[in-house]
Amino acid sequence: MMLKEMSPFERDEVYKYKYFPDQFAALLAYYEVKKCVRDHFLNTSNLYLKKDYLGRPRLEGWSGDISLSHTDGCVLIGTVNYGNIGVDIQRIEPLNEGVEHLFLSEKEKAHFYSLPNDEKTNYLFTIWTLKEALLKCQGSGFLAKSPTDVSFSLDHTFKKVIAVEGTEIINMKFKLFKLFNCYQAAVCYSNSEDHFQSRMEYQ
Repeated sequence: MMLKEMSPFERDEVYKYKYFPDQFAALLAYYEVKKCVRDHFLNTSNLYLKKDYLGRPRLEGWSGDISLSHTDGCVLIGTVNYGNIGVDIQRIEPLNEGVEHLFLSEKEKAHFYSLPNDEKTNYLFTIWTLKEALLKCQGSGFLAKSPTDVSFSLDHTFKKVIAVEGTEIINMKFKLFKLFNCYQAAVCYSNSEDHFQSRMEYQ
């Protein structure tokens, strides 16, 4: 049913994924982001996914901003009527040794090495999702800016952003949360009303 409601472009985007679980997650994300916009912002059936010149997802027929992320059976979407939004979700799992060099700044690496071993994986996924969400919100992506150029300072619980360095950040806000204690999610958004709508779906 959901696939029949998709535009040809949306179906092509779904079938870009090789494996069925990823196809289904993309399909669910496209369906739910349109449902969220209709429920909260604009009651119309004429909403179709497209991409802007930077490759960011947009909904034709609505001037607000959207962001999508899915991983291993979990879908996260974010929508704002004004401003920009970026979301990211990742399943927390063991990472290869040395992966911190790929995306941590020098300041973040110093903090990472000071942590007890049982906190290091959570720290890595928190920083990774924050940087993904930030760059999605800005519309630049990692091709335009190295993740090691951006540095986050967090509170001791890894639940609150204290400061951000290395980005032209203006009036951006961050939210961090875990799902089922095995998914790390981050939201970055910018709007004057200090609110956003997010929706989570689980397979």
